[in-house]
Amino acid sequence: MFDTNTIATQNQLIQNQILQNLNGVAVFEEENKERKGGGSGGVYNRVIQNGKNMIQKGGVNFSVVRGKLPEAIKINSITKTIIFLLRFNLVHLSLKSTSFNKNKNILFLFFIVIFGVACSPKLKLSKVNKQLYPISKTMPADSEMLAFYKPYKQKLDSVMNDIVAVSDIKIEKNKPEGALNNLFADAMYQSAKAANIDFDIAFTNYGGLRLPLPQGNIYRYKIFELMPFENYFVTVQFTGDNTQKFFDYMASDGGEPISGASYTISNGKAVDIKVNNKAFDSTKTYTVLTSDYIANGGDKGAVFYLGTNRKDINLLMRTAILQYLEKEKIAGRNLNPKIDGRIKVK
Repeated sequence: MFDTNTIATQNQLIQNQILQNLNGVAVFEEENKERKGGGSGGVYNRVIQNGKNMIQKGGVNFSVVRGKLPEAIKINSITKTIIFLLRFNLVHLSLKSTSFNKNKNILFLFFIVIFGVACSPKLKLSKVNKQLYPISKTMPADSEMLAFYKPYKQKLDSVMNDIVAVSDIKIEKNKPEGALNNLFADAMYQSAKAANIDFDIAFTNYGGLRLPLPQGNIYRYKIFELMPFENYFVTVQFTGDNTQKFFDYMASDGGEPISGASYTISNGKAVDIKVNNKAFDSTKTYTVLTSDYIANGGDKGAVFYLGTNRKDINLLMRTAILQYLEKEKIAGRNLNPKIDGRIKVK
């Protein structure tokens, strides 16, 4: 007779007791050795055996037993036990390798997962308790956590504390033009040209320059702090008219980091535009190198929706900056970016 104690003993899955009076049903799969190899061509047969409801399929019986959810469940790795909770019903499957072939296992598990999702209860948030947990240096160190991440920190520090450049000055951003603006835009321009990317003007947004670079040694982690985003290079083409709108977009915000071009801001518009030391030609098409963030319209860059022939390039902006700094370091040149008047204000 398939009672709860027999099932718990046979499968070593349920500890000691199954409490009484649950509104749900606990379903357990048991191997029926006497009927092994049977089945009904893909249809489950309900039969009565020893006074218990049984569902037979392929020589395996599923006994239906009323009881409460077990207080503790052991996972039997040998029988590959899988447990699902469907509403308040415990569906407990013990799939022995001799019972099902691989395909039947997969089909049966798929059937159970589908019903698990379909029968899952809908939960609603009933209450929220907010509390501030201040974190400070006075908190005791968690020695176990420190031991866990120490190997990773050591490896990361060995990379991030590498000196990537030396600067003669503190490099800060400013408007309409700043030393950091020019350094960053020029680094974009030169690295992209070295990678054989075809463009006329390099541009990034002022807000993307997160902090100044210090005088003296500049460590790799400082470049990650300056440019913490995983932004890639993108090129976009503008007609002459839309190129004017692009320059006006920069002028309206008081000036943005740019390389390969110069202009003057007059009444919020761009005038006296030059591209690579040549006068702007409204009949020409110009290509702008920027980030995917800006090309997607970020930082009020809706003007980039007017662009055509977009090309996404598999080169991170931060990587390009580091490549530029590496070349400067190898050449023995310290950083000392200048304000050269590429953006003026009337």
